[in-house]
Amino acid sequence: VEPAFRLWITAEAAADFPIGILQVAIKMTFEQPVGLKASLRKTFAAMPRDVFEAVNRSEWRSMLFSLSFLHALLVLRGKYGALGFSAQYDFSSVDFAVAARELQTQMERLDSKRTAKELSWDAVHYMIAKVHYGAAVASELDRKVLHALVEKYLTPHVLDSTFHFLPGFAMPSGDIHAYKAAIEQLQISDSPEVLGLAFNADFVSSLDQSDAFFEALSTLESNAAPAADTRDPAGYMARMLGEIRSKIPSGWTMSEVKNSIEKDGGTKRAVNIAFGHELARVHHINEALRKSLVNLQASLEGTMVPSEEMTEALQRLAQRRVP
Repeated sequence: VEPAFRLWITAEAAADFPIGILQVAIKMTFEQPVGLKASLRKTFAAMPRDVFEAVNRSEWRSMLFSLSFLHALLVLRGKYGALGFSAQYDFSSVDFAVAARELQTQMERLDSKRTAKELSWDAVHYMIAKVHYGAAVASELDRKVLHALVEKYLTPHVLDSTFHFLPGFAMPSGDIHAYKAAIEQLQISDSPEVLGLAFNADFVSSLDQSDAFFEALSTLESNAAPAADTRDPAGYMARMLGEIRSKIPSGWTMSEVKNSIEKDGGTKRAVNIAFGHELARVHHINEALRKSLVNLQASLEGTMVPSEEMTEALQRLAQRRVP
C-alpha cells in the first residue's frame, strides 16, 4: 500500500461496521457548537462576504444577523432535551443557508416592486417557520414554539435601534468584521430565559447530561463478573439479588404505623398525616421491590418464564446498572 494513501469514510453508526477498521482508523465526529456565542461565531466564520453584502439595503444585514441569532436559539434548545423541543431536531447550517437564501429572495423581490414599500413579513414567517425549519418539525406544539420564535426575531422591531437581543446586546452595525467583533462581546454562558425556558432548565439539563454520561461509562465496563463468577453467572446474580433483598427494610406493617400515629395525637397533627403518607409510599415501594426480586430469583432458577422487563433488569444488574 502506498504510504501516503489515505481513505476517508463517512458512515452512520452501525452494529455490523468492521471493528478492524475502527481499531486502526483515526475517528472524527462533528458536534453542534454549544452556546449562542459559539453558534454565531461558527455561522459568521463560514459566511462568505458576498452573502453578507448580497442585498444593497440597510435592512439586509440586520435581518441576516437576526436570522443567525434565531438559528443559534433553535440549535441551543436541542441541548435541553424535552424542555427545548419534544423531539430532537437536527437543525444544521444547511437549514440556515436555505432560510437566508429565502430572506435574500424576499428582499430582492422588494427592490423589483416599485409599489411595495416594506417586506412581506407574513411570507417570511410562513416560508421560514412552516417550510424551511418547520418541515422537519413533527409536533404541533413544537411548530407553535418555532413560529413564536420566528415572529419574535424576524419582525420590523429588530430594525429599530433600541432593539436588544439580550440585555446589553443590541443589533450590530457596520461591515462583517464589526458583526464578528460584536459576537465576541457575548458571554460564553447563556441564560435559559433567552430561549424562552424556565430559569431552572439548566439544572434539569445538567442532570440529564450527567445521567447520560454515567450511563455511557457503565456500558464501557465489562459485562463479565470477576473471574470466580464467570464460571457461575447464575450464582453471581443470585447472590446479588439476595444482597439487595437483605437491604430492604422490614419488621413493620402499616397497621403498626397507624397505631403509632394514633398514640401520638392521630390525624389532628399535620406532621402525622404527612408522616403516614410517606411511610405508605415507602411500604408500597418496598413490597414491589421485594416481589420483583423474588420473581427474578425464580426466573434464574427456571421456575418462572422471564418477561422482557425481567430480562432487561437482569442484564442491567449484571452490568452494575440501575434497572
